[in-house]
Amino acid sequence: SRQVQDLFDRVTELGGDAKLKRAMEIANKLAARNVLIVGDNEITAGQYSLKDMASGEQTNSTLDEIVTRLVSGTPPTPAR
Repeated sequence: SRQVQDLFDRVTELGGDAKLKRAMEIANKLAARNVLIVGDNEITAGQYSLKDMASGEQTNSTLDEIVTRLVSGTPPTPAR
């Protein structure tokens, strides 16, 4: 849908050789509301980590659940 495309048009990739801590610092400087953490383990498991930069809460969900949550504005359920 157009909403999903608009959402992903605003995504900045902080991958490559950047360490996770440094990537989070950059996301914070960019005033990112959320950070999607995708690594080999997440891809294998099909569960991705979404961090809310304002609250610091991090959730684990499927990509479809994350997209639905971001598009609808539904607050995340904290990871256990």
